[in-house]
Amino acid sequence: MLSIGEVSKLTGISPYTLRYWEKEFNGILEPKRTKGGQRRYSKSCLRIIDEIYFLLKEEMYSI
Repeated sequence: MLSIGEVSKLTGISPYTLRYWEKEFNGILEPKRTKGGQRRYSKSCLRIIDEIYFLLKEEMYSI
C-alpha cells in the first residue's frame, strides 16, 4: 500500500489531481484509509489511475 505522496512521485500525478479523481470517479477509485484518515493506494488502485490517466491524457476524454 502506497501513500498519496508515493503514488504522486511514482506516476507524476499531483496529490491534488489524485484527490480530485477520487471524487470524480467515486466507486471506481477508492483508496483505503488509515485510522488517521490517510489514503493508501493498492496495486489495483494504481492500475485504475493508469487507466484514468490514459483516457484523459492520451485519448483526450474529459471529466
